[in-house]
Amino acid sequence: MKQRLAKYKKIVQWALAFLCVGYIVSYFMRNADDLKVLGNVRPATIGALAVVYLVGQLLSCYRLRLVLETCSGEKLPFVKWFRVFILGRFLSMIIPQAGNVYQSMTLKKNHSISYTKYIASLICFTWMDVCMNLIFALIIVSITAPDFTIGTYKALHLLVGLIVCGVSGPIVLRFVLPAGRSST
Repeated sequence: MKQRLAKYKKIVQWALAFLCVGYIVSYFMRNADDLKVLGNVRPATIGALAVVYLVGQLLSCYRLRLVLETCSGEKLPFVKWFRVFILGRFLSMIIPQAGNVYQSMTLKKNHSISYTKYIASLICFTWMDVCMNLIFALIIVSITAPDFTIGTYKALHLLVGLIVCGVSGPIVLRFVLPAGRSST
């Protein structure tokens, strides 16, 4: 029975791979002008972009790993986690949230990290990411365009307000919501 399932799994994997390649080929056949733009990009630029992208993925992977390890108490080997992380990113590009489902199932199966701990880690990671992005936006706007307005409001004031709400939100929620902690 297991051999039959493994055989079907391989067939489905190959079918999905062919469908993806077919879709990409058909897309570029219909949108050939998009490929012409690539001809104008120098190889050194593509290489630099690839390096920057790889570094960004490594940093994001490492950050999420730190949060997962802190929230779950489990140690994740970096190389194995990087593979799960990248596959999750790829799956989420095809089907929204498929990567999170894959990551949570893999972490539960291989590292005994519960779905609840994975979701809590993901929420914590997202919260910290939003707060950091707001802080970086505040720094950039204050340096480059301190008088910039959004509607009738100064962007600096809006960013400070969003940062205060973002940082204080979980603290306020901790006092407002019931604890819900188990005795284990």
